[in-house]
Formats: sequence, C-alpha cells, structure tokens
Amino acid sequence: MRKAERDKQEIDKQIIIDFKSTFASPEGKRVLDHLMNICTIAKPSVSVRAGSVGIDTSRLLFDEGQRCFMLHIMNRVNADPMKTLPEDAITERT
Repeated sequence: MRKAERDKQEIDKQIIIDFKSTFASPEGKRVLDHLMNICTIAKPSVSVRAGSVGIDTSRLLFDEGQRCFMLHIMNRVNADPMKTLPEDAITERT
C-alpha cells in the first residue's frame, strides 16, 4: 500500500473517531437528534398528496441532499474506525 493510501486511511479513521466523540456527549446526542428531525431522514423524500399535481423536483433534490448529509453523519457515528469503510462511504462527493 502506498503512503498516500495509508495517510488517507489514517485520516478516515481519525474522522470516524472525531464524529463518535462529537456525538457521544449528551449535547452531541441532542444535536444529532435535532439534525435527524430536520433532515427528513425518517420520512420518504417523495410523497404524493391527494389532489396534488406532479412532484416538486426542487423540493425533492433539497430533501435528498439533507438525507444524504444525515446518512453521511450517521455512517461515521456508527462506523468502526478499525475497519475500512466501503470506498463509496468514504469518498466525498463533488
């Protein structure tokens, strides 16, 4: 394994440790709960109401962005820093 890959793995491990310590305190747990409530993680991104016409794609994209953000946080909080996350879970989106 090349040095750059080892460095990236070490940084990824440290980030997981940082997420875990940030959200482990009572204050961090309150913030995490708050973020889960506002980031639409527990409800579907698309819902069709009776009498509605089509889907608001702007709202859908916004809600999916929030959901992706929250899933990223939850993946880090629940990850084991000693195990390598799948590449798509580590790689930041551009």
